[in-house]
Amino acid sequence: MPTWTVFDLDMYRDNRSLWNEISGFNDKGYEESPGENYTMTEDTTALYVMGNFNGDVSSSVTFRGNIGVRAVRTKVSSETYNALDAEGNPAKVELENTYDNYLPSMNIAFAHEDYGLVRLAAARTMVRPALGKLLPVAQLNNFQGCAVFDPQDPFGVYNYGVPNPNLTQAEQELQIAQQYAIQNNYNGTVDSCPGIRSGSTNIGNIELTAQTSDNVDLSFERYWGKGNMASLAFFYRNVQADLVTKRGILAVPATL
Repeated sequence: MPTWTVFDLDMYRDNRSLWNEISGFNDKGYEESPGENYTMTEDTTALYVMGNFNGDVSSSVTFRGNIGVRAVRTKVSSETYNALDAEGNPAKVELENTYDNYLPSMNIAFAHEDYGLVRLAAARTMVRPALGKLLPVAQLNNFQGCAVFDPQDPFGVYNYGVPNPNLTQAEQELQIAQQYAIQNNYNGTVDSCPGIRSGSTNIGNIELTAQTSDNVDLSFERYWGKGNMASLAFFYRNVQADLVTKRGILAVPATL
């Protein structure tokens, strides 16, 4: 039977000193970083009103449907310690964002005793941003590598090569020098990287609001016999989103 190592959660919770000793931690054991800890809550309040209706257009055409609206208030709040007070101690930072959404909806169907059904639906829907997009702290990922800096292609999208023939002579010489240093002097650590230090960080934005979509659906349905049906449907979607992802170079080595 195969075996594997597992995390002893009971020991970690009930006997921290023993867990530290077995795990190879120092005497202090696990040390929390206040700037990386946070509390986030999301409260929602909603009110929905709907009415049903039906009637006759003529002796052979009837209609039925409903119409309503949903009002939603979302309140997001966070608390963290990513600032310092006058004495250099971690200071509490509290953020809050409240926004409202109004989501109308309507469904109506017309039925003809000989020709079938026509259905029309229209609604506005919403989806809130994931909590990971609202984080009040920055998550700095590990160092991922070292690369030659190209001022015309800092993210390596176009792959101009080294040296980039579109650069000036001085810039090409600097690229060649960086490439040589990476191949011969770079030992794999962050501090020894003579070029671009590859890595990433995620910073949330508590001011993000829900994304909304305006939706319209129209269908024609014809039924006959036992279990026979023909249908033709059209739909329209208009998604409104304000999420933007940006990339940037934080620093470029001035000299080699």
